Amino acid sequence: MGKTIVISNLKGGCGKSFTAASLGVGLARQGKRVLLLDADSQHSLTVSFGISEPDKLPITLALMCAGNIFMTFAWYWHLKPNATAGKALPLIVLISWGVAFFEYCIMVPANRLGASSGLSVAQLKVIQKAITLCVFVPFAYFFIGEKFRLDYVWAFFCIIAAVYFANRANF
Repeated sequence: MGKTIVISNLKGGCGKSFTAASLGVGLARQGKRVLLLDADSQHSLTVSFGISEPDKLPITLALMCAGNIFMTFAWYWHLKPNATAGKALPLIVLISWGVAFFEYCIMVPANRLGASSGLSVAQLKVIQKAITLCVFVPFAYFFIGEKFRLDYVWAFFCIIAAVYFANRANF
């Protein structure tokens, strides 16, 4: 069974974050599984592990989700049965391009915000792929009408594993 260690003090500047980080790293180097929770409003512990502006992460993820919705529609809307009946391919491309414009208007700021919060390019890409799968499967099922396959679940677990491996230096 695991142990819980709490480091707390009402006084600021007394070394709580440093102690927690040092203890966590030391235990992890001994092969222990460690979870550090940063409840400090200044996020000192989080910043010490390379996430320079943790308040930007939820905004980054929300923007990535929104951008992926536009991306999925831009790339796949025309595959819905009868969605493009009688429309010329250049018109379909222009419509998709117009929708993709909004994806870029969302994803470029999301990536810049994520990078400024301490995420690497590889981390941003792998997170984006995980979000893409989370957006794509419901889109394919509800909008396009594809049948659900168990393979989608296995693919999702592979993507989650990729997220872990791209970020495991931070764990």
